[in-house]
Amino acid sequence: MILEEETYRRFGYHSSDLKAKSGKRIAVVCDDCGKIRTIQKFQYTRFCRSCYQKGERNSQYGKHISEEHKRKISEANKNPSEETRKRISESHKGRIVSEETREKISNAKKGKYCGEDNWRYGKKHTEETKRKMSETRKRILMENGYKKFEITCMHCGKKFVAIQSQQNRKYCSQRCFLNTIRKNERKEKKEKEKKSNSKHLIACAECGIIFESRYNAKFCSSGCYGKWLSKHNRGKNHPRFKSTIKKVCMQCGKVFFVPPHLEKRKYCSKQCSRKAQKIPKHKTIPELIFRDMCKKYALPFRYTGDGQLWIGRKGETQINPDFIECDGRKIAIFVNGDYWHSPLLKYDIRDSQRVDYQIKICKKYRWEAIILWETDLKRDDAEAFVLSTLKKEKVI
Repeated sequence: MILEEETYRRFGYHSSDLKAKSGKRIAVVCDDCGKIRTIQKFQYTRFCRSCYQKGERNSQYGKHISEEHKRKISEANKNPSEETRKRISESHKGRIVSEETREKISNAKKGKYCGEDNWRYGKKHTEETKRKMSETRKRILMENGYKKFEITCMHCGKKFVAIQSQQNRKYCSQRCFLNTIRKNERKEKKEKEKKSNSKHLIACAECGIIFESRYNAKFCSSGCYGKWLSKHNRGKNHPRFKSTIKKVCMQCGKVFFVPPHLEKRKYCSKQCSRKAQKIPKHKTIPELIFRDMCKKYALPFRYTGDGQLWIGRKGETQINPDFIECDGRKIAIFVNGDYWHSPLLKYDIRDSQRVDYQIKICKKYRWEAIILWETDLKRDDAEAFVLSTLKKEKVI
């Protein structure tokens, strides 16, 4: 049966739109086994290739071959004529089996003839069968010109007999073969040792003095090597040389150099950048409130909001905590203003001012971040709130 929807899905057309003898492919399903396949329209049949030969559909169904006919078929297959052999040989010449086909054949045969699936599983040849097999093999070898060759072993000099298929043998046994390999390896090792121990004259590339060396040295001493490096590995000739760009600080006028990827840099330091952005040096009101609390309750924190400490690496947006712990623990406190650090009130807020970014950078560099808001520090019970927050974080 033709599958119209499947044909349209796969090929983009309906089989009814094609001519009866069209060579275009269509999707069909076998009426017997239900297997879906694609064929050219002029090849369409109701059954697949395997089902087409089953039961009454087989041309030989109900017929029996006579014994005479069977004998003739057997004789024809046993001794094909020279002409038949030639035709079979020529048909196979130049035939290249693709890797995909080889893999399919291999996968189809895997596990089929192993263990209990093998037709010889659990069976053994009788002594009579073994004798017949031996005689047959000897007869075939004699008919095909069976010859014996006398060969002398290249290692021990012993003479041994080999058949025609082994006429290129060089050794009488596996032991002689391995001994020859070991002997050759020892010879090569000795030759290498002789070469490495032999000294040869070399002229120093720096001072020109001729000296003896076992190796392919270029300099007579480490001093000459250092002098040569100082002359040749300078500036642009140095393998690790990186070009720099000269810049002038827009705040203090100081000359400084930056690598090419920091070409857009305008200031020589963070301090100059803060001055240019008019970030106040003095502490804000919330910072002053927290500083007074630290003095009153002897909290182990010191002020770093003036740019003394930055968390992060070059090339990423760094953050400057307002207070840090003095006893060696990596605890950073950010005293954030309600306007300057809120994305709801300030639409053009920078990454370094965002609370989520501050926490993210602190986690990355194993700092513990504590956020205190301006409204929390200006409430009536601000001291109790701050102390309880620090106790929760196990700071005090």
